[in-house]
Amino acid sequence: MVHDDIIKDLLSNESVQQVDSSVGPSAVAAERTRVESVELVLPPHANHQVNTFGGQIMAWMVNVATIAASRLSQAHPTLRAIDMFTFRGPSQVGDRLLLKAIVNNAFRNSMEVGVRAEAYHEEGPNRHINSAFMTFEVLDDGGKPRTLPRIRPEPLEGQRRFQEATARKKIRLDRKYIISRTQGEVPLSVPWDPTNQVRRSSTPSPVLLTLVHFRYQQPAQGSE
Repeated sequence: MVHDDIIKDLLSNESVQQVDSSVGPSAVAAERTRVESVELVLPPHANHQVNTFGGQIMAWMVNVATIAASRLSQAHPTLRAIDMFTFRGPSQVGDRLLLKAIVNNAFRNSMEVGVRAEAYHEEGPNRHINSAFMTFEVLDDGGKPRTLPRIRPEPLEGQRRFQEATARKKIRLDRKYIISRTQGEVPLSVPWDPTNQVRRSSTPSPVLLTLVHFRYQQPAQGSE
């Protein structure tokens, strides 16, 4: 997957700084944001082939992600984006869906929640059917994003999720900058606030540059 290649590139060439997870006593332990829920797939949740509607799975995933985000912020979070929503396999009527969510990392004004959906039937093994990364903000009374508490990741697996969330944040900023440029402009990395957990490289990831080259080689919409 191209996203996996970009993340590996960012982490291997140190474009993303390895952040010390010792963020102080006020940080919220990531484990406190963990949420699990089970849903039973019923006929109204499925199509004529008895496969669960993708939109229904997404709705359930958003629910658990919202609860995880609220455990960090102690407020009602607002969903801003969903990245890498991947269908890995089907589920059907009669399946139980195990939905798992946890806050991977919290930035100054946004947080990333990782969500995983597994399906199982009676005594059968769990099947990993969906994954996604969801970005949330918490708005103040004026509609502006609030500053969020920091996350203290758990060792090993939590630290991996913490660092990869930082890499995905960089990807989102680079992508936002690149698509805002005109064809004649050189796509440079956008500035990054060093207090926001990541050190920007002077140039974008090589894999991102490949995507840029591909984009600019495509004919403009409506052209012959």
